[in-house]
Amino acid sequence: MKFFESRNIPDEFQLKTVTVRSLSDGWYVSIRIENKDIPQSKQKDLTQVKTTIGCDLGIKKLLALSNGELIENPQFEKRLSKRKTIRQRRASRKKRGSSNQKKAYAKLARIEQKITNQREDYQWKIAHHLGGLADVIVLEDLNIQGIIKKCRAKQDENGKFLKNGQSAKRTLNRLIRDCSWGNLLLKVQSVAAKFGC
Repeated sequence: MKFFESRNIPDEFQLKTVTVRSLSDGWYVSIRIENKDIPQSKQKDLTQVKTTIGCDLGIKKLLALSNGELIENPQFEKRLSKRKTIRQRRASRKKRGSSNQKKAYAKLARIEQKITNQREDYQWKIAHHLGGLADVIVLEDLNIQGIIKKCRAKQDENGKFLKNGQSAKRTLNRLIRDCSWGNLLLKVQSVAAKFGC
């Protein structure tokens, strides 16, 4: 099977797994390699720790660091929301099951894929930036599922439903999903393990 080799696999590395994925913009092959001769980066013990940095997660600013640095939240989904809405509208108007409908939904999927790619790239850059700043990275432990949970329905004595603020919370939940804090934390942990933080 032909594929584009983005970088050469060194001779001394052993092939571990090959994963083939189908995404909206094409097929991707992910190859995991290993060389046991290369020493793994070990985590520092408390005597070797010289610098520590704390990170506060947010929506307007993605991260507020304890050294005073603020990391912007680019809000990739919000940037492309207008184009996404237009594509959704066009796709829903097509005849159900037609090839035009499939093409329209493929275009919509490519927009979703672009948002994901932009977010992933930005988060990896942030993770590498944090890994180079300090020996210990302290991150806020948030219950993300609890934060984006729906508001409970409120009823008066007659059984009529009252406003519970869910419409306002929907916008907040959309912004939280756009931040993708959970994925960012996983990437920071991965890069920290690589750097020995």
